[in-house]
Amino acid sequence: MEFNVKLFDRVVRRIAKNPRTFVMDEPIADVSRQKKQKKAIVGDAGVHFVPSCGTVGCFAGWTDVMNRGKITKGNIEETLHSPWKTFDLGSFEGISIRAQKALGLTRNEADELFYHYRWPEPFRTQYVSAKRKDQQVRAALAYFADFRKRKLEAEAKKEEDAVLVGC
Repeated sequence: MEFNVKLFDRVVRRIAKNPRTFVMDEPIADVSRQKKQKKAIVGDAGVHFVPSCGTVGCFAGWTDVMNRGKITKGNIEETLHSPWKTFDLGSFEGISIRAQKALGLTRNEADELFYHYRWPEPFRTQYVSAKRKDQQVRAALAYFADFRKRKLEAEAKKEEDAVLVGC
């Protein structure tokens, strides 16, 4: 399974450019569809104010949407209503599996990346204890850079080991 660094980097750039749409407590949600639009989502990492577009998502959710091509209402709808995904918070597994496969991750790598409470220190504490959205996103972006570096180093080591075994 090869790491899809292009897709990973696209998701990271999207989060950096649109930080209000990044919420690790919500796989993907278009709250503008609800009769009474939510102004905020409360999760274990704090209160997240919903942007005017009404769509928020976590790393796995945005990966699933962006793997379908451009970010469109149709691609967001497809992620929202794909098998195993209901509109509530309880069904993350389908999005997680699709995002894992799209990024070329192992299950353990995906579990670490997609669940902020599994991030290594100091990233986990920085994310959860952030008082403002910009601090939270900065912590997440630092973690994503660290994850990317470790993943690429692990792949390079695997290739190096494969060459040594072939000698």
